[in-house]
Amino acid sequence: MNQKERDHFEKLQLKISSVIAEGSFGSLILVYSVTEQKNYALKRIQENYFLNPIDYMKRIDQISFVKPYTYYRLDGYVYMLQDYSPSDLYNCLKLHHNLTEEQLLKLCYEVLISVKEYHRNPPENGQIKPSAFILDRYGRITVSQLCSIEEFKSAQSMPRNYECLLYMAPEFFNGHPIDPIKADIWSLGVTFYFMAAHCYPFFSKDAHTYQKLVLKGNYALQSVQCSLLRSIISKCLDLNPEKRPSIEEMLSLDYFANIKSKPVTNKLPIERRSSQDGRTAGDLIPPRPNFPRIGSPMYQHRLSRTLSLENR
Repeated sequence: MNQKERDHFEKLQLKISSVIAEGSFGSLILVYSVTEQKNYALKRIQENYFLNPIDYMKRIDQISFVKPYTYYRLDGYVYMLQDYSPSDLYNCLKLHHNLTEEQLLKLCYEVLISVKEYHRNPPENGQIKPSAFILDRYGRITVSQLCSIEEFKSAQSMPRNYECLLYMAPEFFNGHPIDPIKADIWSLGVTFYFMAAHCYPFFSKDAHTYQKLVLKGNYALQSVQCSLLRSIISKCLDLNPEKRPSIEEMLSLDYFANIKSKPVTNKLPIERRSSQDGRTAGDLIPPRPNFPRIGSPMYQHRLSRTLSLENR
């Protein structure tokens, strides 16, 4: 942040602590409220890209799971002051590859419930991905920020937006009409696959090749061990949007039949890291790496399978 921004927020009794993460259209900043003596997360977003999501979030201001506290506008940016949470689902999955069946079931259920609440007032744009879900200090999952349609459109030419590309429904590539709700169901399928298999159902280092893989619809479903979860994922990743299930239909399937209302007994610990500038300030959200992380062990079998599909 520049000095003008710092001065502006210091007048509001908000001290800038550090940059937590940066994206193509904005950044997430840790701030400390002098009056309340607690940390908040301040989202700094380019106004021209995020007007619609902001209007949407204003409409759902009474929903506690995704409640922005205050809005500020300054020099072409919108600043949203929100509750601070120590981690997100992507980083949690990165740390814990060996989830128990109970943990995976509970995480999938909470993701589904969060999206169900989010869809009560359908957004004009927004797609699902693991880093869009934050975990509070008690390990509960809530919706944070979603990829916008503008990010999706620019993902092919902007490497830093590659994460959004990996969750895009085929409608974005074949020119068919886009139903945001149905597109979110596809993104949920990719999210569940990533949670269960620790890799993506469709992956390529090249955006054009990736689009072709998605439109073919070939992926290694057997990488998901649970047959009931495999069934849900296959329904979500149907190339025909009309055949994808609703969230209510998914919740009625056998996989979620025995979900318990009590918390998971072996919850995942929340990671706490220092900020990008090396300082520590309470519980910081870990900075997300650029996508894709080529060469890491998690993606080796994904890459080898992709090469075989590309040669078909």
